[in-house]
Amino acid sequence: MRFIKIITIIVGLIACIQCAPKNTSGTIDETLDYSQASTEELLKRHESGDVHATFSLGFYHFFNEDTSVKEDVKDVDVGLKYLQDAHDKGHMTAHSNLSLIYEMGLFDVEVDEERANNYTLQGAQRGSDIGKLNYGLHNLDNADAKIAQQSHDYLFEIADKDQVGGVANQYLANLYYFGNQHFDVDYESARLFAENCVLFKTSEGRCEFILARDYSQGWGGPENQERSAVLFLQGAERGSAAAMWYAGMNALNGDYVEKNEVDAFKWVKKSAALDYQNALISLGVMHALGQGTDIDYKQAYSSYNRAAILESPHAIRSIAGMYCNGEGRDVDTDKCAAGLFLAWEHGDDQASLLLNDYFSFTQNDLVSLKTQQLPKKTYWTEKYPWLLKLSNKNP
Repeated sequence: MRFIKIITIIVGLIACIQCAPKNTSGTIDETLDYSQASTEELLKRHESGDVHATFSLGFYHFFNEDTSVKEDVKDVDVGLKYLQDAHDKGHMTAHSNLSLIYEMGLFDVEVDEERANNYTLQGAQRGSDIGKLNYGLHNLDNADAKIAQQSHDYLFEIADKDQVGGVANQYLANLYYFGNQHFDVDYESARLFAENCVLFKTSEGRCEFILARDYSQGWGGPENQERSAVLFLQGAERGSAAAMWYAGMNALNGDYVEKNEVDAFKWVKKSAALDYQNALISLGVMHALGQGTDIDYKQAYSSYNRAAILESPHAIRSIAGMYCNGEGRDVDTDKCAAGLFLAWEHGDDQASLLLNDYFSFTQNDLVSLKTQQLPKKTYWTEKYPWLLKLSNKNP
């Protein structure tokens, strides 16, 4: 959520200095290119009541004329003073910049999330679409039901707006797919928002992934596996790591698309490059089995290892399996047993089946082993310290 907030505000911040926005309050010269005006000209216009000149003066105390952040900010206090002045006089963008600065602690300004949220709220109350978007995203999960409802309503108000509608529909869709303390799950509404979200063709393919997942499960209406496969591919092409993995799995298995292991490997590899856990594991499997690529146990181990670092019990089980079978590793029954046990202990049920296959361990055996120090257990816990912490699941 914070990432999207940064992007939307920065885009608005940079864009608003290029020209005078139509919805900016206060005296303004719409024929002037404020980005090219001299400091002297801006000061003169500021003194005559030109609120955009006031805002521009604040902007230039933080940014160079090409809108890149300065290494040495000219004067934070003066910049904040101009931005606050512009905000107080009704400038429609200053609230977003002030909110970002205080929420993220930019330019060494002390973080003040409450103050940041108040600026966003004031922007929303003035009718700013970016203000409504950011207030909505920030407060959907607020403990106060009235604030959460207002956040929802702001997102709903801007759901048809070109610049912000895609993100608004995305968050409303997720809200109704999963619900929270104030909003019940409503799959039908979620699907409608997801359908609207796709129409905006936003970057990163999140909307296509959300809707594809729905059609594959039949949450918001009838299943449509063919459309799901098309949407996963569209989401993959737009940059969604999750959609890339699903597109890869569809191609690997020939599920509602033509079976093509080379294409599958391409999408899985792209998803793994974005550290998507499922893709890292699938990439390891494909390297180990030679699916869409040559068999390469070194690359398989590397992929599993990256997923294991990201706290995947499945990946631990896969690495342990390499020690069990001697795939790119010397056979080591102690590492095999300890790795599989730890994977099981952290919630990977398949690991218990392998422990039974390799060592004839029953469920009762595994429960008794929890109190023992298995041989080579320290090898795993030193390599992946998170294994010292048990998951919430209690096998």
